[in-house]
Amino acid sequence: MIELARTALARARLGDVEDRPLVLWGLQYDLRPDDHDLVRTLAAAEAEDRADDDFQGHTEESELVGFLLASYRDVTDVWLHWDLKRANFDTWSGYDVEYVVAAGVAETLEFVRASDHPERDAVLERLADVGEVDLARWWRRKQSWFPADPADENPLTWSDRAARLGRHADARTWLDLWSQGRDRNEETLTVLRGRYADLGAHAEAAAAQRDLLAFARDAWGTASALKTLARHERLAGRHDAAWSALWDCAAALADVPEWREFGLGRHYAEELFALARDASGDLARTAFETADRADVPGLALVTLRIAADAAAKVGLREEHYRTARDAEAHRVEV
Repeated sequence: MIELARTALARARLGDVEDRPLVLWGLQYDLRPDDHDLVRTLAAAEAEDRADDDFQGHTEESELVGFLLASYRDVTDVWLHWDLKRANFDTWSGYDVEYVVAAGVAETLEFVRASDHPERDAVLERLADVGEVDLARWWRRKQSWFPADPADENPLTWSDRAARLGRHADARTWLDLWSQGRDRNEETLTVLRGRYADLGAHAEAAAAQRDLLAFARDAWGTASALKTLARHERLAGRHDAAWSALWDCAAALADVPEWREFGLGRHYAEELFALARDASGDLARTAFETADRADVPGLALVTLRIAADAAAKVGLREEHYRTARDAEAHRVEV
């Protein structure tokens, strides 16, 4: 990974900045005084992408490019920092205002007040209540996020970056390295389950989720954990294990008053219908009949679509679920 980043950075210094994430990672470990214009180019492109992305979001790239830009402590970069901050709803709340005043609060205010930039008044309004921020303390915290030596990087960061590039085998290697020697406590297991699931490694996600059952604190928590376990087992293709988890989930739900009225009950029914759709033979039919018999009200459109597909597959109550699906689709559209 680091070699890929170094190669991309070398190309970027010659004018090829297509692999922006890799270039940013390379700059994190090899930032030079004459890279300032390159960082500015990357910051402008990132701000534009954050503003145009339908899913918005505050990404590692937007945080890292802001960190790199702030490293130069150049007051004229205030407008680029402002563009990154106001790019979308997520960056507005997630991109620290300290970036905007990274060159110093007084220096930034003086520069902005003297400017005729179109965003002058907006920046001054946002900075009106900044006061005396502890930039030195803030900067030390940011440096801990983005170490200058790749050997000091958290393996989870490398795992996420590998996944970002679609290199799932590398991502799993880094994730396994991170987990080595760690206590399999609730926090560790939650991270492993989420990361493995994101990588499509549902068998490993199921293993972590099965261990998480020990941390369930009540019937609700147990039922929720078992429902999640069933999903990962199903996605791993282990349908019998998924059914076993759902059977145990039903037993836990028996101790949750009026469980059908809550989202947990609707998700339980959805997982049963999904198993009926994905499994084969008697198991598919049994899962469908169990979901149908649960008679959970208020099923979401996505669940009704799954239920209709499952009904068609097992040849039971097809018209009922097709009608319910279409009626809900119409209601949502209206």
